[in-house]
Amino acid sequence: MLATATSTAADIGDEPYQMKSKFPDLIVAVDADRCEGVERLMNGKETADVDVILLDDAFQHRRIKAGLNIVLVDSNRPIDKDYLLPAGRLRENAGGLKRADVVMVTKLNGELDEVSVREYRERLCIQDFQQLYFTRFRYGDLYQDEKIIPLSQLNQYRVLMVTGIADATPMEQMLKEQTNVTTIQFDDHHAFSPQDYERIEAAYQQLPDDKPSIVVTTEKDKARLDLSQLTIKKKVYTLPIEVEVLQQAETIFNQQILDYVRKNSRNSNVPQGTDDK
Repeated sequence: MLATATSTAADIGDEPYQMKSKFPDLIVAVDADRCEGVERLMNGKETADVDVILLDDAFQHRRIKAGLNIVLVDSNRPIDKDYLLPAGRLRENAGGLKRADVVMVTKLNGELDEVSVREYRERLCIQDFQQLYFTRFRYGDLYQDEKIIPLSQLNQYRVLMVTGIADATPMEQMLKEQTNVTTIQFDDHHAFSPQDYERIEAAYQQLPDDKPSIVVTTEKDKARLDLSQLTIKKKVYTLPIEVEVLQQAETIFNQQILDYVRKNSRNSNVPQGTDDK
């Protein structure tokens, strides 16, 4: 299924919907059968000019022979301290990381020194052929349509944080550094029910009235929230999240991707452009 301007999160899933909403010029496709989906993208008339197929969460999909494998390792739960399912979250032994071309350690807090870099290389058994990068979240200003609340002014509000993502801890910590926060956390990809909207409304009404109150959610959750079900919909703001590559390595990472695409694209004449930076 190809995402269109009229697709909904219920049609294609919250993450594909979020991607299509944020980058409308991209082709976003979903298919329960990854191999069939790739074949249709490569041979379909609507997607004849596709040169790159980026698969999300496909490292263990052995029927797909990816040309470039990028593996993310959560710094808060690195694979050398995790366990195989069902005891942990790993789908294969940590030694499988050697199949990756790029390893990204994510969600770091603070700065990174050379000692920490060496420790990560040793703990993750990074090979000479592998590139190791480090990233952290960078939060933007809250927005609601045309309204903006700068993070620097968040201390003027009380916040009800509503999330349905895998790990809301970094977001919660950041918000609590700014102001008073009450949290309602649902499971990842949670489908909001009428009872959930009632719970959100009730929690909002119980916030102290010493200063204005707002509801803060993620872009991913915004894709699933039906604001028409909330009488406080005008109080709901979205917190955008970007990923910052540390050690000034973003240019190196981007160039690695571009070099791979130029070498392997069906149309090898991928132009040099402003996006290269």
